Amino acid sequence: MTEAVERDWSDRFSGRERVRRVVETLRSPESVDEIAERADVSWNTADSELQRLKREDVVVETVVDGKKAFDVNPRKLYVDEVLALTEENSRGELEERLADVVEELEELRREHDVDSGEELRQRLVDPGLSSEEMRSRLSVVESFQALETERNLLENALELYPDLKELNQGASSGRERSSRV
Repeated sequence: MTEAVERDWSDRFSGRERVRRVVETLRSPESVDEIAERADVSWNTADSELQRLKREDVVVETVVDGKKAFDVNPRKLYVDEVLALTEENSRGELEERLADVVEELEELRREHDVDSGEELRQRLVDPGLSSEEMRSRLSVVESFQALETERNLLENALELYPDLKELNQGASSGRERSSRV
């Protein structure tokens, strides 16, 4: 960051807010030192906020290279994604997306003559594969994994759709009643 951007970042957000914003960008576990540096806060501020986020189940604590580290809670991410899918899409849109994902998975299975990405991964040990073929297969394995995750998210969103819509409607009508009082 440039000095001007760092000042703006520090002026606009409290230290704790900066720690939360850094956590939102985590792609893998990072130590308290790394998070503190990225958030431009002291180690104590970062650790205190990370402990609070841990109590709220936003992050999970782990160890990286012998140091305390934190990562985004994968369960919370998953649940948040399911909630976002139900809030941002109609049931019909979710069903259409699911059909598209299933079609893509079927195409990958046919094209590579496998039942799953894991089966293709097991074929990576074939001694006759060139490095280019290995990288190509790894890319397909990653596609399988991404599509299978998306399929699971969509299936869960569709399964919970009626209940979540009912809860949202109940919450909306409750807010309307309290605002009229």
